[in-house]
Amino acid sequence: MDLSKIPLPLLLAVTMAACLGAAILKNYFNKKVSDTNRACQLFNIGSSISCAIFILAYSGFRLEGSVYTLLIGSAFGIVTALSAIFNFLALSVGPLSYTTVMMTSSTVITALSGLFFGERISVFKWFGIALMAVCVILATPKSKDDANKKASVKWLIYSAVAALFSAGVGLIQKIHQKSEHSSELTLMLFVAFIFSTLFSVILYFIYRRKDAPVFSASLSKETKKKLIMLILAILIVAGISIALNNIINLYLVGVLDSAIFFPIVNGGHLILTTLAGLVLFREKLTSRQWIGILSGIAAGFLLCF
Repeated sequence: MDLSKIPLPLLLAVTMAACLGAAILKNYFNKKVSDTNRACQLFNIGSSISCAIFILAYSGFRLEGSVYTLLIGSAFGIVTALSAIFNFLALSVGPLSYTTVMMTSSTVITALSGLFFGERISVFKWFGIALMAVCVILATPKSKDDANKKASVKWLIYSAVAALFSAGVGLIQKIHQKSEHSSELTLMLFVAFIFSTLFSVILYFIYRRKDAPVFSASLSKETKKKLIMLILAILIVAGISIALNNIINLYLVGVLDSAIFFPIVNGGHLILTTLAGLVLFREKLTSRQWIGILSGIAAGFLLCF
């Protein structure tokens, strides 16, 4: 499929819808199946395998490319894994809400990275980036665990390193798509998701010793069978959604300015998942979150100028 023939607004709509769909499925999995770390890694393994298979099919089962793309795809997977590791460490010692803000604030770094690629950031875009940062801070929900976990120097180090690696993910995407090997995006993503699968497999066996089984021993064989079929369906659809999101995002990062792409995609994802929680899972939003959402919408308009 030639993505260059599809209007950019439509590609943005599709990638954000795909990202939202994957987030809804993961939220449903956590609420209806299990929310343990072990179950989370099981979700990541299944969705990553599904994603890799879809990317392989999308490429016509021809993953041709250069050594450069193999190396940068490996770096992409490793940096993504390191971001996840330090994010987990930050969550283990600090509050969820502050950690989420730190991770999402890496969007500011990637938004400004366009300056190194000769991209111009207008006054409107500067205000848009600032408003999107406000959106991230205000729209991020508080967690029940926040009262028990306080910010500390150790938490600050872990979350800052996680945010830097998260920004590195976006920078690697930008570097690849600005190179002469930009057409090899399927090979890059396939390699990255192989790394993601291996990383999640390792973590699954680590958490297996600590967490309860995904399926309760009291479930009947028939119930377990139905639950397994449901999980497989969720993992397949989630994997396809994640694949579409990454394929389109990797293309868009090469044709859109960083000051437009990163704030709109990351901030838009936060806004859409927050609203989805309100509509689908009846989660209540505070006045603070509503102000954050409105700030994000205003930022989206400013970033278009």
